[in-house]
Amino acid sequence: MYLTVTPLSIVALTTAPPYFDTNGSISVPPPPNVIRSGLYESITLEYHKYTIKYCLTLITQTILFFLIVVCSMKVVIFGGTGLIGRAIYSSLPHDFYIVSRSAKGQEGQAHIIGLDEIDKIKECDVVINLSGYSIASKRWNRKVKEEIVRSRIDTTRLVVNFIRNLEKKPSAFLSGSAIGFYGHNTNKELTEEDPFGSGFLADLARSWEEEAMQADGICRTVLLRTANFLSPKGGFLSALINPKSKNVMYFGDGRQPVSWMHYADYVKAVEFVIENASIAGPVNMSSPQPVTFKEFAEAFSKSLGSHIRSIPEFLGKIALGSEMYRELMSGQKVIPKKLIQAGFKFDFPDINTAASSIASLMK
Repeated sequence: MYLTVTPLSIVALTTAPPYFDTNGSISVPPPPNVIRSGLYESITLEYHKYTIKYCLTLITQTILFFLIVVCSMKVVIFGGTGLIGRAIYSSLPHDFYIVSRSAKGQEGQAHIIGLDEIDKIKECDVVINLSGYSIASKRWNRKVKEEIVRSRIDTTRLVVNFIRNLEKKPSAFLSGSAIGFYGHNTNKELTEEDPFGSGFLADLARSWEEEAMQADGICRTVLLRTANFLSPKGGFLSALINPKSKNVMYFGDGRQPVSWMHYADYVKAVEFVIENASIAGPVNMSSPQPVTFKEFAEAFSKSLGSHIRSIPEFLGKIALGSEMYRELMSGQKVIPKKLIQAGFKFDFPDINTAASSIASLMK
């Protein structure tokens, strides 16, 4: 026997799969405690509790659906097929359009489109620019350095023009940069208020940011000064951790400062910046606790159950060249002052917690 759901108790449909009687009315099975007590003719207080419980579940699911579908934004990412871009579009519930020079198609919820198709986009909520040739994939020479510069400056100029030509302007433009902006400043803690430093990477970051700021009069522009991005899928860690032995290396005496950020905190911070209209200009995308290179290696070797290996400085210079070694290994103590002041909460603020999290995904 089933309890017939009248119009006044239609909400009870959330309690169980509906059934149709021969007369066409919708019915649902009563809960077990009602069956045991033999109360087939009335809805008891316990049945009301049973109904309310499932109603609350339905309401919660409806709210989540609203947040994911109705509140999702249209986000265009240039350079989104790299490590950081993939972390962003695979984690956030938005409608992503990834602009690529080669690949096209669908990847998860992201639409991969070519540069020749960007004119079809007439409006979007957010634009993110992560384009740029890797600074560490090849030993530097004049040609490689020119490619590193051109891939950032020229593409950023293209992105700004794309924003300028949109029929409806985005609410925010997030453009990549790097903590190399601060140069070889290893002795003090650096915030967004500190000036640019010296060296190739500092000059690169400064020019990159100047190009991105051409969009500042069009929409809110944020410069993502990115520290070493920690991910189990590659990047900075793949250059330091042996894929077989899991041994972790560091260079020289290991006293160089290392600023870093866990990939999950980075993605969370990107969403935080998008949602907070008061945040503009440079933002240090780093954890609040920089460490030395040796401390960094020790944290990961402990989490991986492996050993650390020190690479003599002269070997590093032979492998990378003196300029590249100096630029990449000098390090900076970067503090994310703007994120902290805006109330951002880090899930992985210290290197031991971050290393444990990432190592669990690498074993």
